[in-house]
Amino acid sequence: MVHIPLIGFEKTIVPHAICCVIGFLGLLPAGAITARYTRSVTPLWFRAHWLIQAVLAGPIIIAGVSLGAHAVKQSGTPPLADTHKKLGIALFVLYLAQVAGGLFVHFVKVRTFTIIGRSLQNYLHAFMGLLIIALAFYQARLGFRVEWITQTGRTDINLHAAEVVWIVWVIIIPVIYFTGLLLLRRQYMQERAALDKSQPIPDAENKVEATNGH
Repeated sequence: MVHIPLIGFEKTIVPHAICCVIGFLGLLPAGAITARYTRSVTPLWFRAHWLIQAVLAGPIIIAGVSLGAHAVKQSGTPPLADTHKKLGIALFVLYLAQVAGGLFVHFVKVRTFTIIGRSLQNYLHAFMGLLIIALAFYQARLGFRVEWITQTGRTDINLHAAEVVWIVWVIIIPVIYFTGLLLLRRQYMQERAALDKSQPIPDAENKVEATNGH
């Protein structure tokens, strides 16, 4: 098969895909896994999590989304013409909201609607993070299996390698993350102990009040 060089917006699509894969499917899972495995080991877990999710992933994701928008403009197609484009914008908005939500969850402690001693917002943050990564996996496959061919009309590039890597990655990441759930019991025990230390002991309070009364 004759190889045809990339032309026009096709040259923009390639770095767009690379940046988005590194950001959404490399760094975001790495940040989630880091938090899952280290939060019961070191108090520095949040710094590492934040560094990966925002400081490292942020610029790369922004670059990837910007390149995608530029490629759409170069191609002359409507910006929200298909599922890949719509989902791309949705993922970017969800990512920004997740970063802001992570800061809120970490620094603003809301003790209402707790489940096993943890606020509902903590569970929502974790769920949203996993949802973003899951959607990113779908988005990536949609990109190289459908969007690339639809937009360029090219079938001369062998995408088998990308398919294999995607399948391996979509198996490895969940296995590593969900294995880390084995540390949840230890995490809950630590959080419960910390919460108990921060609360006054009722018996001690009663004794103090009784002493003051006499």
